[in-house]
Amino acid sequence: PPPPEQSSQSTPSPIHQQQEFVLRQGFWEPSLSYLVQRILPLCNKYVSISSFIEERDSTFEYGLVSQAFVASIKALMQEYLIFVAQLESLFHRQSLTLQKIWLHVQQPLRTLTTIETLTREIGESRSKGGKLLTIIHRLSLIMAGDAETQKLFQFMLEKSCVPFFTMVNNWVHGGQLDDTFGEFMICCNSSGSTTGGIGRISSGSGGHIIGSE
Repeated sequence: PPPPEQSSQSTPSPIHQQQEFVLRQGFWEPSLSYLVQRILPLCNKYVSISSFIEERDSTFEYGLVSQAFVASIKALMQEYLIFVAQLESLFHRQSLTLQKIWLHVQQPLRTLTTIETLTREIGESRSKGGKLLTIIHRLSLIMAGDAETQKLFQFMLEKSCVPFFTMVNNWVHGGQLDDTFGEFMICCNSSGSTTGGIGRISSGSGGHIIGSE
């Protein structure tokens, strides 16, 4: 039978575009169609995640935390591609069926579902820095219902936090604010004033304020 059709589906955010694979009607036996329809979401989620990675890799405007987050996703996607290569090896040995594919994709489907949900919310809200980390933490409390998903969130959060904790360390121990992309919760007060506003704090001869996000 012919391969599934590929169609474009627009989303509210131009950042996080998605292509969706759908079955071509009338070319599949009902039993095969049922299995393929259950497997296809894995392909759609991979395309969606790849779109997010490509968008975030194409610009530095989202900052260091976003770069660290994308790097963690790339590592997870590399594991997924290894899994795909293993399936291809089974296919070439003529020991792969749709039923076996469905059996093998259970864990990868859960993993990509988690990552795609996370990248979609981050992409649509254009989040970066501390706000991005907050989304990861919040969704981990909602979605991490099993040990594997907990490990997945822990891995992404630990990798993504490294640049942010470096900023915190420099700020707390050295009084230095190195935040080129506006990711930290403290920002420079260009007027140099440290009074007259809620959230203003003193830092040497200059001034800093708590950021709006």
